[in-house]
Amino acid sequence: MYLRLYSLYNSIVRMSYHLWLPGNDEMDVDIPSKYEAQLFKYTFGKLIWMFLQPFFYALRPLFIQPKPPTLNEVSLVINLFLER
Repeated sequence: MYLRLYSLYNSIVRMSYHLWLPGNDEMDVDIPSKYEAQLFKYTFGKLIWMFLQPFFYALRPLFIQPKPPTLNEVSLVINLFLER
């Protein structure tokens, strides 16, 4: 269920990325932020990063380059909460 929401949002972010963002360190959602680099620079942090990287990769666009929700996303969230 949540994978559908992620894939919908990810497709919107990918379109803008391929249009004008490659290589921009501050707006590129594929490059870890400075905060992530500081938090995970030691061995134990890197171990945590290894297991949690998919979550950081999925949530990074929501913080670095937020987009307003589209009608499809709103509809999908409503459907996810109403499903049994």
